[in-house]
Amino acid sequence: MAVNFGEIKRIDIIGYLEKIGIRPVRNYQTYVLYHAPYREDRHPSFKVSRKKNRWYDLATMQSGDIIDLGKMMYNTNDIMEVIRHIQNYTTAELVIR
Repeated sequence: MAVNFGEIKRIDIIGYLEKIGIRPVRNYQTYVLYHAPYREDRHPSFKVSRKKNRWYDLATMQSGDIIDLGKMMYNTNDIMEVIRHIQNYTTAELVIR
């Protein structure tokens, strides 16, 4: 079984966060601002670019794609575990048979 990472990375981060119940604090034309979904964050410092579909944590200076976000949110480096979590909330075909 081969994983199509390109397909996974195209999954909309903003849509994924919405599906798992994480709501933005502010919506801007080019990005959306949240409280970080993987740590205590009193002041919204988690930014997701609408155009690039990448996130950036202004407080920790970490950034990445949806897989990197999954690693942080689910506290794992096991990419297959991250993919299983993502697949539970998306209709995208993540695995090629």
